[in-house]
Amino acid sequence: MSEEAFDTEQAQAILDEMAVMAAYGDIVDVPRPVSRTHAPMPREDRGAQFAPFAALSGFTDIIEDTARGH
Repeated sequence: MSEEAFDTEQAQAILDEMAVMAAYGDIVDVPRPVSRTHAPMPREDRGAQFAPFAALSGFTDIIEDTARGH
């Protein structure tokens, strides 16, 4: 990689970071909110809230049906 290409990539990375800071700089260092009334959800239970939206729901059944046919 040439020095000029590296300098261009480095400059682009700096510009990208500056753009993010311009857009979100006012909230970057704000601490996340913590509820005073609700305890945090246990880590083990967090994934369960997304289960109904599983992208491959029923996929295992289709694979098993196909395997039985061969």
